[in-house]
Amino acid sequence: MYWRRLNELDLADAADYGGKAAHLGHAAQLGCPVLPGLALSTRLFQRFVEQGGLLGEVSSILDTMQPRTMPQFQAAAWAIGAAFRVRRMPQDVHDALLAAWKELGAVAASVRSSATNEDSPTRSFVGQHASTLDVRSEEQFLAAVLASWTSLFSAKALAYAQHFGVDLLTSSMGLILQPMIAPDIQGTLATLDPITGDPDRFILEVHRGPERGVFDLDPYTRRPGESSYWGQLRYYGLLLDERDLAYQAIEWAIHDGQLSLLRVRPVTAVPPYLPAQAIPQTLTETVWLVSREGVSLRALAPFSRYHLSRIGLAAGEAPLSTATEQAAEASAQTQVCGYLYRGRARDDERNMLDTGALGLMAQSLRRASMGAEVAAEAALLLETDGAWLAQSRVEPADRLSRLDLALLLQRVQHRYDALLAQCRRVAEVLEDVFAALERIYREWAETELPSGTLLSGWRASIGWSAFMAELECDDLLGEPAVSEGPGAEKPASGRAEAVAVEPDILARLNRLQRPVYGALAERRRQLQRLVGDLISAVRLARDVERDAALEAGRRLQAASLAAESHDVALLEADELDRWLRGSVHDDQPLRWIMRRRNERRRAWRYCPPRELPTRAANANADLAECDLVLKGLAVSAGVVVGRARVVHSLAEAAWVLPGEVLVCPEATHELSPLFGTVAAVVAERGALLDHSSVLVREYALPAVFAVATACEQIATGDEVTVDATRGLVGTRRAGSRYLRFELNEL
Repeated sequence: MYWRRLNELDLADAADYGGKAAHLGHAAQLGCPVLPGLALSTRLFQRFVEQGGLLGEVSSILDTMQPRTMPQFQAAAWAIGAAFRVRRMPQDVHDALLAAWKELGAVAASVRSSATNEDSPTRSFVGQHASTLDVRSEEQFLAAVLASWTSLFSAKALAYAQHFGVDLLTSSMGLILQPMIAPDIQGTLATLDPITGDPDRFILEVHRGPERGVFDLDPYTRRPGESSYWGQLRYYGLLLDERDLAYQAIEWAIHDGQLSLLRVRPVTAVPPYLPAQAIPQTLTETVWLVSREGVSLRALAPFSRYHLSRIGLAAGEAPLSTATEQAAEASAQTQVCGYLYRGRARDDERNMLDTGALGLMAQSLRRASMGAEVAAEAALLLETDGAWLAQSRVEPADRLSRLDLALLLQRVQHRYDALLAQCRRVAEVLEDVFAALERIYREWAETELPSGTLLSGWRASIGWSAFMAELECDDLLGEPAVSEGPGAEKPASGRAEAVAVEPDILARLNRLQRPVYGALAERRRQLQRLVGDLISAVRLARDVERDAALEAGRRLQAASLAAESHDVALLEADELDRWLRGSVHDDQPLRWIMRRRNERRRAWRYCPPRELPTRAANANADLAECDLVLKGLAVSAGVVVGRARVVHSLAEAAWVLPGEVLVCPEATHELSPLFGTVAAVVAERGALLDHSSVLVREYALPAVFAVATACEQIATGDEVTVDATRGLVGTRRAGSRYLRFELNEL
């Protein structure tokens, strides 16, 4: 089939029907009121470009012209368009298109682009491809289809793709065919503030209707006096946002009293955000977000209250120093809205001191002796705890009384902490032993062995990096995160003794050196086995604790104190212990859970910054010396000072130079190829959520729209200061600047 109904699609169909159609189909699958229509497959486009080697001709045009500037993009688009227009449409494609037109059965229709690279999480391609409205005949429909197909290589799309490194030759074009409607009210909803990244504010922009303007919506609560359709938009926006873990931009319309979604796409170029009031003011050094690689910041879940309390960071507490066991490798740690931040681990070079042969021998023997002591402690701990953990893992916790369950949790928490601390200690001593062995290889045996070779080989064999990622990044009561991507190190369990192949050095050592080397090598093998056993024990203790805590959660649910068993993660470890022991009334956990469930829901929608304290991306500009200051609407934050270039029409765009400030009546899609050249944009018209605003944010261009009479007040050559953080534009006339200079010289 060459076409399907929109409500039959989902996100997995993006390659066959394009991103725009896939997102609309996904919204329909979730129960959103999507305007009905048909999605035409990308196979129609592919059949068209296959004939006569059209795609090869497009590639040849791009290779020959290699467009880099706006006139070059326009010339390449014209040549590609001419190649499209002279191609004859295959009969099966022609018949399939007309069959879809008849199936729609509308008097008038819209034909909208749906490219495979459109509406992705990182690149929207808004306004770069052609859509045609009010199509009323088969001839108009076929012409509109060809226009959309050709627009895959429009000048705008070529410039956009070149700037962001998108290969259009590997892309394809689907189409959306929908009946035309005459909206009474129309607008756009964003499930965050696109300037600050604040998801606690929905931005509703009404372009048409009696309530035209920009409004703030609370994502979770209806305010008195709101229009009825605002509540519908809030519900569908939050549904898509939380289901997809992506902020949403929703274009909508109301016709005949019914709400319809016209376009649904992920918001791109989202700035990181955490509430400023929640960020500790006592941080003395920069700390970094704890997260697994490969997990997007928007999809990153905050740590549970239970987990934070277990590592000594219950919500609202001040940052900790290196005193705690859990932060032993970090300089500082804190949590903000459940997201964990830690300082960089300080480099700890474990190389032997710069001593002679006798000093090396003495220190090697000392480290072997220290390893023996640590090994004995670890072996005793494993012997006392291993059997108990294994038994606790198989015994059903649901048969325990509340008090016994509290005792089980308390004991396993202590065992987990002790085993983890011992595992880290053994690993540190083992690293010292590896450092000593490597120096023996280099200095006594005169063998070339890069520093860290043995240690990295052991870590890879046992999955040490994966184990540390579990400890750092996985919630005690959560499922392990899926991350890292191809080639990532996988967790290991049990014993692991394989290491990098060591050179045969015994023949190179004298009779005094051999016993030292032998003692170290034996200690290394012993410690390696112990680390493997300790890792298994730590994981087992973690599983026992998780099972016991979730059993407590099931009891909370059975007592109608929680909606689900996993709500136990909203309690701190001490609070859960007190409830199990009966020292707090039942309504207290209920209040905690109800309040914190809303807090966690809100926090999960944040996109936390990679580091704290956050540095202000843009300071306010100094406008004191400007001759004129104009006020507008900030749509893309930043501060730029540059020379103005006023452009009234597309014909003047060829004169724009790199680094200039583009001043125009409206930042239309046709001018978007300039966005990769200019330093900022000032426009007389525009809105916060329109397509031009989306583009300037993706290009990371400071921009101020709705600056009335900007083209009259600003002249080409003026020095312009664009404060797009506050929505201000200051100008200094070229003539007045030169006059000041002359007076100063006199």
